[in-house]
Amino acid sequence: MRDHAELDPSEVLHRLGLTEETVRAVIRARNQRRRELRSILQDRQKMVETLLQLKQGPTLEEVHASPAATMQSSVRIKRYRNE
Repeated sequence: MRDHAELDPSEVLHRLGLTEETVRAVIRARNQRRRELRSILQDRQKMVETLLQLKQGPTLEEVHASPAATMQSSVRIKRYRNE
């Protein structure tokens, strides 16, 4: 009997009762599932980053931009005739 290191891959498949087509189908399914999980993880990472930004509050750029926004809103205040 030959050592396992000397077995041809087709012999291994035959001993396990598998065909190359079956193995390829398993590999395709595994790769598809890996892509799905990677997409789910990316979506979760984006969600975590968004939640962390909301929890931290406004950034410095937003704080500096807000006075301009308040000036615009103050211009929109309705003026009375006697003022």
